[in-house]
Amino acid sequence: MILVACANCVGWTSVTTSLATPDLVEAFAAVEMALWDLAGKTVGKPVFELLGGAVRPQAEFVSYGYLFDLKSSGLSESDLPAAMARCAEQGITRSGAKMFEFKVGRYSVETDIENVRAIRQVVGDDIELAVDANMKIDMSRARRFLEAVRPQRIVGFEEPVASYIEMSQLHDEFGILMSGHCLDPEKRMHYPKVRGVVGDLHLQGGLSNTPRQAEHFASLGLQFWQRACLETGVSWAAMVHLGMSCPHLGRASQALMDYVEDDLIEGEPWHVKNGGVIAPQLPGLGVSLDMAALAKYHEHFVRHGDYSHFDLP
Repeated sequence: MILVACANCVGWTSVTTSLATPDLVEAFAAVEMALWDLAGKTVGKPVFELLGGAVRPQAEFVSYGYLFDLKSSGLSESDLPAAMARCAEQGITRSGAKMFEFKVGRYSVETDIENVRAIRQVVGDDIELAVDANMKIDMSRARRFLEAVRPQRIVGFEEPVASYIEMSQLHDEFGILMSGHCLDPEKRMHYPKVRGVVGDLHLQGGLSNTPRQAEHFASLGLQFWQRACLETGVSWAAMVHLGMSCPHLGRASQALMDYVEDDLIEGEPWHVKNGGVIAPQLPGLGVSLDMAALAKYHEHFVRHGDYSHFDLP
């Protein structure tokens, strides 16, 4: 019955992701992940095996860096290149990732350029660099930035600008992989030069639908990978199982587990090591809720409302 319910999720997810509100899709994804966990625990197999089996030995992830907040960190803008270089060096050393991806666009373009130069100097030539602007810059600034960092060999730029037409122009001018969060294949097929699709299994309806969409994007010649945003232990475990079993991931996915104060599951967090995470050979998702931690943060929610790592001082 549980496996049938998981199978039935596939068809209904395709409806929710096209017609429903994002909140409803995310709520459905939570139930769907729970069903996969229950199915695995019922038959005694990890979820990645139920999804078709491992196609790679580990789920591969990048090391990810946020820009420092000047007020809370006590840094000046001129301090940022050295601080970001330390962040990159520590992240790569700790995770063993082969790519460091980080934010740009919050401070001056000169600071963004110097950040890239400082990071490249400390991580060496073998680590790939990618940046993410969250559509915070315009074409003039994007061109100035990309021209200045040509020697540092940026391999990817996520949403430098809001327009997919303009991202296509940047691809033509600089030959860099452009990516964005648009998950509508009918829209994406009109912008083949924006080749990166940064997905989210929560917004795509869970573990059944996301691999199907990844396959569809691959058929369009696009690269698909997972973004990270606000996951704690259960969603993170689902991302790991998907990362091991989905054959159509085009590059290492994002990882923010190092920014999570408490992952709400029992045992040690699943940190990225040697460039990835290996799901344990345990039934289901392989995690159990830490009920004491859950109660603690429920009480925090009751008192303070929504709160995430984006709300830190």
